[in-house]
Amino acid sequence: MYVLILFVCINTVFYFIFFKISNKKNKGLNKAIEEEVKGESSYSEEESITAEQIVELYELAKQNDISFMVKFQECFPLFVQKLNEVADPSLNYAELEICAYTKLSFATKDIAICRKDTVRSVENRKYRIRKKLKISSDVDFVLWITTFK
Repeated sequence: MYVLILFVCINTVFYFIFFKISNKKNKGLNKAIEEEVKGESSYSEEESITAEQIVELYELAKQNDISFMVKFQECFPLFVQKLNEVADPSLNYAELEICAYTKLSFATKDIAICRKDTVRSVENRKYRIRKKLKISSDVDFVLWITTFK
C-alpha cells in the first residue's frame, strides 16, 4: 500500500517538474514570435516577409518539421545560395539549418530545443560554420548572420 502511494507521489512530482521545464523552454520562443509580430523585426525591406510567414516559420521550427527549410528558402530565397558562395567548403544541411534558425534570432538554447539536440552540439556547429564562413572571433556570429545579405 505504501509503495503505491509513494509511486503516485513520485510520478506527480516528475509530471510537475517536466511541465515547468517545458514551459520555460517555450517561453523564449514565444517572446521572439511576439516581438516579430509586433513589428520589431530585424529583417531588411528587401526581404519582404509578412508576420504570418514569420509565425509559420517559428511554428515549423518549434515542431522540427522537415518543411521548415523549404518554407525558409521561400521567405529568404537568396540567403542559402549566398551563404554557400561565401563558405569555403559548402555548408551541409544541418549547418544551413542552424544558420536559418540564427537568422530568425533563435538563441543557441532554443535551437537545441527545436532540433532536439544538446546546447554543446549546437555551439560546436556554430563554431564550424564560423570557420567555414571565415568569420573572425571578434565578430558576433548572430549579428553577422542576421545582417547577412
